[in-house]
Amino acid sequence: MGLLILAGAMVMSACKKDDDPETPVDNTPVLNFIGGAGYVTQDAEMTVGEAFKVGINASENANTKRNIASFKVIRTFNNVPITVFEETGIGDPNYTWEEDVFANTEAGQERWTFTVTDNGGQTKELAFVITTVAAGADVSAYLNVNMGSFNDTDYGSFMATATGTVLKKADAFAVQQTIDFAFYLGATNGSTFGAPSNANVKTVFALETAGWTTFNTTMFEAAPITGAEFDAIGATFEFPAFTGNADDIKQLSPGDVVYFKTHTDKLGFIKINTITKDGNEINIDVKVMD
Repeated sequence: MGLLILAGAMVMSACKKDDDPETPVDNTPVLNFIGGAGYVTQDAEMTVGEAFKVGINASENANTKRNIASFKVIRTFNNVPITVFEETGIGDPNYTWEEDVFANTEAGQERWTFTVTDNGGQTKELAFVITTVAAGADVSAYLNVNMGSFNDTDYGSFMATATGTVLKKADAFAVQQTIDFAFYLGATNGSTFGAPSNANVKTVFALETAGWTTFNTTMFEAAPITGAEFDAIGATFEFPAFTGNADDIKQLSPGDVVYFKTHTDKLGFIKINTITKDGNEINIDVKVMD
């Protein structure tokens, strides 16, 4: 009887051991990001080429006491890995690395991987993804700007978008190389913006007769943004691709937003605020690349 009880106890003990397996011991080295102002420790969005700091602290595993042997940094963009830093033969229980680096110069997602290995071949890895976006251009804004048609006596008809200056014909002649567009009310074209290169602008303002020799070409198209989106443009903006191929834009109405590209390849928007009843005067807001 005593033998049976002992055998039963042994079976129960064996079953209990199988039901409660030991927790695996983590023998990998310790690896942590360095935090603080300017340091990146997790996924982030940046403009292309933006500078940031990154750093790690590594140390031996408390159980194995194996020194840190090597450290490697790999950045992978478009599935192409590039080793940007590697150190071998470290042989110390603690290791620190930090560096000033730059986000990719192309828009997209780039994975940064940081791997430490100890003398026993155990590794620990940390990683984050930097999503790069195109940097916006600096923007100048000229608001509540009045312009008049060729026969208006109050306001000028010519605009230099680099400065937001509106000039009458006689004054514009002296700085004609800076003029990007003119405003006029046409008999059939209605309220119109046209570049100095435009045939109708040359005729309406008699530029060649007045001795003009510089006829800058500014191209126009209906803007791919709304008036509200125009208003939301701040100090920087990523201008969309420009596809216009006309050096004037006709039949303008209040609320319209016009997209333009100057002869120096600067992009900008014109929002039409008001046009007077007789059509000879227009009030606009302009936002253009610096």
